[in-house]
This record gives sequence, C-alpha cells and structure tokens, in this order.
Amino acid sequence: MKYTIASLLFVTGLFLSSSVFAQTLIIDEDFSDGDFTNNPTWTDSESKHIVNGSNRLQLDAPSESAEAVISTTSTAAYGEWEAYIELDFNPSSSNLSRIYVIANQQDMKGDINGYFVQIGDTEDEVSLYRQDGSSTTKIIDGTDGLVDTDPVTVRIRVTRDLNGNWELFADPTGGTSYNSQGTSTDDTYAQSDFIGLFSDYTSTRSSLFEYDDIKVTKVNPPLDIQSVTVVDTQTIDVAFNLDVDPASVQPSDFTITPNVGNPDNTSTSGNVVELVFNNSISGDEYTLNVSDITDSDGNTIAPNTEFDF
Repeated sequence: MKYTIASLLFVTGLFLSSSVFAQTLIIDEDFSDGDFTNNPTWTDSESKHIVNGSNRLQLDAPSESAEAVISTTSTAAYGEWEAYIELDFNPSSSNLSRIYVIANQQDMKGDINGYFVQIGDTEDEVSLYRQDGSSTTKIIDGTDGLVDTDPVTVRIRVTRDLNGNWELFADPTGGTSYNSQGTSTDDTYAQSDFIGLFSDYTSTRSSLFEYDDIKVTKVNPPLDIQSVTVVDTQTIDVAFNLDVDPASVQPSDFTITPNVGNPDNTSTSGNVVELVFNNSISGDEYTLNVSDITDSDGNTIAPNTEFDF
C-alpha cells in the first residue's frame, strides 16, 4: 500500500489506540447472500436496487433523472469505513455517487447532519464533505481527475480517530493500494445512526452504479462515568459516556461510600443507570465505585472506576 508520512502516523496512532480503545467490526457486507434484507438489513424505500449476478448491489431505477438512497443502521462515529464503487460511465456533476459514513437520518435525500465521501462532480475527484442540514462543506479536497475514467472502479477508505482527525484514502484501480487524498480535523458530529449509499443519476445512467465490500469498524473510548445526579435522598442517576447494556447491570456493580453501600434496585435507559437505595444519601461528599458493567458493544468498564459527587 502507498501512504503519505502523515497517513502512516495517523493509521499507526489509530491502531496503537486499539490496546486502549475498543475496535468492533459492526458491518461487513459483500452481498454474497444474494440480497440486502438481512445481516445487515438495508432500507430501500423506493425499491431502486438489486443484488446482481456478480453479488454486487446495483442501482436498478427507472430511466429518469433522479436520486436513490439505500441505508442501514450504524452507530460508528469514529473508526474506519471502506467501500468499493463501480460506475459504468465517466462521472459528472449530474451523475455521481456518495457514501454517507455518518448520518442522523435514514433518507439522505433530505436534510441530514453527518459526513459523506463523494465520487465524481466537475473535478472528477474523491472528496470528503460535512453536511449540515441542506448545506455541504468540503473538508478534504481529493486529487482532481482521480476518477476521470470510463468506467470508474474505485475503492475508498476513511478513518477518524477519537480527536476528530479524518483521513481519506482511495485506490482508483479498485484494489487496496490506497493513496491519501488528504487529512482534516472536524468533530462537529460525534454520533451516528446510519450509513448510506447515494446515487445521483440521469436517465441513461439509472442502472450503472454498483457497490460492494462495505465495511465499518467502530472505535469506542473506554466506558466511563460522565456525571452523577442526585434525584432525591435515595435515588441517583449515573450518566456514562456510552450506552450501557442493561443485561450487564446488577446492584452489586455499584457501591457508594461512606455508609450507603449497594443500591437495592437499578434501571437502565441508554447511557443512564438509575440507582435506588434503602439507605439515605444525605451527606456532603460521596464516592461511587463501579465495576463489571459493559457498553452496548460489549466493552467492560475498568474495574473499580470511581466518581466523587
């Protein structure tokens, strides 16, 4: 693979962090099962896509000038995204593709908040954009003319570390000999709900988009306590930096000192765990000790994590 010195430092830092930050492959889609309705389930509300005989996702839309979106859930806001894109034409400002790596809405044709990689436009480049509602801002300007070919067979890779540092890579041969298209720092959006494939096409291009080998690797920081809120003299809410797996939560996982002990009941909603005690919380200073609970990706909090309140 070909990398710039900056990209090598970035990638090295990302993977060195794996000893501290949990990496989870949450999407690995090659459409080899012949459909897009399972593992994962993609939403194609306008029925404009098929899985073709080559086991690739293909646009199969009516012969008209329009846009098409197919999307699936993804909670990765930091980590790595990869995709293969084949366009059986030379892209332009009216025939281009977008890979939404982070999005807060399922339908990317409307206003969304997130980030996407665009393949094509007048400069025939692969670039990274931030979208704020209906407004878009280019944050990595890729090499002009990179996809000035007919057809286009490009593989893209995007990385983002926990400090909001992005790097965009592309191989215009469709392989994995990636070249960096640039770096940028942007931490505007730190949460994701979906990824999506967006095709902007004219009537003669309505079946000439193909997608494959979509991978999403999520990177999480360690599970940690964000805040403790005293609701009343027997109840506190503990907010974590990530959503908590309710099945991992037991009263014995939480202890308050001095003189309070373990809760008698717990309830979990998202990243907040409510603790209800028989003993009264009526002093000035306490320490909460937490062990054994896990986040929604199965990563366990450090033993004896403490928070003073």
